Amino acid sequence: MKPIAAAATLCLVMVLGACAPYMPYRTENTLCATNKADCSKATLQWHAGTSASPGDYLLGFVEFNDQGDLWQRQGMEAVINQLNTEAAAKDLLIVVFVHGWHHSSEEGDGNINTFRTVLANLAVAEAASGRPAREVAGVYVGWRGDSLALGPINNVTFWDRKNTAEKVGHGEVTELLSRIELIKRTQDSKARDAAFEAKSKSGAGNTQSTEENRCGKHIAAGQDITSQTKLVVIGHSFGGLVVQSSIGQILEDRAIRTKGGDYGCQLDVEGFGNLVVLINPAFEAQRYSGLHDIVSRRTWFPAQQLPVEVILTSKADDATGVLFPLGRRFNTVFERDGWDKKNLTTVGHYQPYITHELYKAAPGHPDTQPLMKAWAAGGQPSTRLTIAGLTLERTQLGDRNPYMNVSVSGDLIKNHNDIGEPQIIEFLKQMILLSTLPESDRHFIKTNGQ
Repeated sequence: MKPIAAAATLCLVMVLGACAPYMPYRTENTLCATNKADCSKATLQWHAGTSASPGDYLLGFVEFNDQGDLWQRQGMEAVINQLNTEAAAKDLLIVVFVHGWHHSSEEGDGNINTFRTVLANLAVAEAASGRPAREVAGVYVGWRGDSLALGPINNVTFWDRKNTAEKVGHGEVTELLSRIELIKRTQDSKARDAAFEAKSKSGAGNTQSTEENRCGKHIAAGQDITSQTKLVVIGHSFGGLVVQSSIGQILEDRAIRTKGGDYGCQLDVEGFGNLVVLINPAFEAQRYSGLHDIVSRRTWFPAQQLPVEVILTSKADDATGVLFPLGRRFNTVFERDGWDKKNLTTVGHYQPYITHELYKAAPGHPDTQPLMKAWAAGGQPSTRLTIAGLTLERTQLGDRNPYMNVSVSGDLIKNHNDIGEPQIIEFLKQMILLSTLPESDRHFIKTNGQ
């Protein structure tokens, strides 16, 4: 018995020694300039662009434990306070990223590096936009994406990390995202107040065109006046599950209560912030059914409707396309409807919910059509838009549907964790810029929509 006990003890020690670190990585809550100091433990970082690495941006980190609780609340407060300070002085383009499986908020993580690239590209695009540039601010949401540090063997943590992602999504992430969105909404309220005050002084607010219908009057009353501060939330892999779990009910509520609903008008669908993006999300289509059904009952979307949620799933993602449904067959065996296809298949592989296909454009096509013009003209099924050298083709479900479930060619995203392909980053940048257009540019889409 002693040899057996010794072997068991040795195995236990090996397993415990192989556990991924369970601790926060960001413990210093002061603003750190990346070109002047080691910022590997900093909650707040400022990157000043250079010729070798252009684009100025702010980057904050907020971390959660396996139960969905904040590792340190003061870290989140530091990030929120900094965003509020920046928003009071200038317009912001805020981008939140929630990482997924096999990743963390440790300095050098591949997802952090990719996120930095996205932020830098957005900052460069803002500087070249021809209008007052918004400051780009990123928030990286960290949690323990691996429970074992065993190289390829850590693939066995898939279901363990899925369960953890659900806990994180139902934890204090909702508070974080809601407080960040409140920054945007506060700036929107200030913009509306300023617009009403200007109208009042000019006397323009006392008249209405007799040709305006009730919906037009509702817009004219100021409902569509917003600030230039915008918010985008991105989740990858189980980070997509974290995001959908934390704000899914908010999205459903807003899909029902569209702008103008109190006036009997069906106007724009309002999402969370300006855009939610999920890349290779690892959750079953059943979780998306409520939102899909709500949106499917609408027979019409206005010409100025912009994307609210974009799901990008690679056809070559075996983790969500093969491993996920295989595992679901085992852990739903005792559920009455456990083997229903919606309950076995991830949302991005469930064909009845696919709204778009994304693939490389044919030779001879322009790399990018003028984005606003292309979106305005692309309101019909089977319409093909060329964005960043890629073709985005609508299915029958895609008629201005603001909830885009996009099936991506495997040569663009080669596997579950391959999200750094330059064309995908450029496509993502273009979708962010589209969804955060100023109101003047949205008017162009409205008047040129087909």
